[in-house]
Amino acid sequence: MRDVFEGIKEFWKEFRRIKSGMVGLILLIIFVLIVIFEPFLLAYPETNERWNDITYWQDLPMNAPPVWAARGYPASETLKPVDFSTEGTYLDSLDFVYNFDYSAPPDDLIIALDYPVPPSTFLSISIEIPGKGTITIPSKQLPYGTSLRIPLARDSDFRNAMRAIDPYKNQMDALFSQKGEYRINFLFVHNDAEFHEALKDVRINVLGKAHGLLGTDAYRRDLWSGVVAGMKWALIIGVVTAVITVLIGVFFGITSAYFGGWIDASMQRVYEVVVSMPLFPLMIVIAAIYESSIWLIILLMCLFFWAGIQKTVRAIGLQIKEETFIEASEGFGASSRWILLKHMFPLLLPYALAEMALMVPSAIVYEASLSLIGLGDSTIVTWGQILGAAQISGAVINNLWWWVLPPGIAIVLVGMSFAFIGFALDTIVAPRLRTL
Repeated sequence: MRDVFEGIKEFWKEFRRIKSGMVGLILLIIFVLIVIFEPFLLAYPETNERWNDITYWQDLPMNAPPVWAARGYPASETLKPVDFSTEGTYLDSLDFVYNFDYSAPPDDLIIALDYPVPPSTFLSISIEIPGKGTITIPSKQLPYGTSLRIPLARDSDFRNAMRAIDPYKNQMDALFSQKGEYRINFLFVHNDAEFHEALKDVRINVLGKAHGLLGTDAYRRDLWSGVVAGMKWALIIGVVTAVITVLIGVFFGITSAYFGGWIDASMQRVYEVVVSMPLFPLMIVIAAIYESSIWLIILLMCLFFWAGIQKTVRAIGLQIKEETFIEASEGFGASSRWILLKHMFPLLLPYALAEMALMVPSAIVYEASLSLIGLGDSTIVTWGQILGAAQISGAVINNLWWWVLPPGIAIVLVGMSFAFIGFALDTIVAPRLRTL
């Protein structure tokens, strides 16, 4: 145990001297922390389950840039009541305040409540415009039995009220023609005691022209939540594929080298068949025929990626096979299984770790490439899925850079972190392997 601890300590001493390796390790730690704290980082908690559910994102603006990149434009926000008063049992008044100080109006104001509307419920709205007085939208009966959701920009009564202010502007431009404090009042008339309590949760979703840290896409989805949710799948795809692939390649290579003869010849024919097959076109065909699944994609990569390291492992295995301690083990009657697992594999473990780190970027890029052409797993959130949707919607042509750059940069950073770690491990491992 002490020898193992000393070996790890010596390895760490060598690793930390390689600056690129330390950069890669720091980045990897950051990515793992993002995965661990994902529930706290997601702006929308149900992102993983409802990424492709249009109704979940319907109260967000479409193609909105990030808040930090759209100065002077209103950001999306949610207004909560600042005052809730009751006149009688079923006459409820709620006041909202919106401080407007932007060069352009928001796209819409959506009145929302996640509670079914009882029968015979009426709503009247009044809005106090700075310097222009108060406008009133006539009382209207709300649809019974459904959650409350009224987009004001598409409401006919609201449009008529705005035409009375300025018939030459659209309704939102007419409403937000002045900067200042807007006071909005809702007056609900109903006959339901439970609805009276539920009204405390009424909100106004302001659809601004900018949204969040990374903006939204054409499907109104919050891209920050998508990029954060895609982090765990990038690591799962990369790490699982790399570990399984390298283990297959290492055991295939040392088995072929140790036994030699017809076993070695047969295994090398298998290797030649695998390495000669065009992997990406084959993955496209299989993903198109069968229902695409992330686990199917990982399985296909594992079945073919191992050939990339087999030749090197076999060459190293042929050298190890000639070492005196192997001959001594055979002389004492050690089984082939014992020699492979206890003598040959441990010597190749450092090389295997380096190859695992270097293989992670390839696995992530392969999955992203399949998703980019619409053959990825649509049930999960991956960076390739986000880029694929961006390509279909013409994000590059329409200069929606916030839809393309964040997932692209995320793929590069994760790949770069593992590549740096792999290069550092290779720098440490290669001189040691040459001494065998």
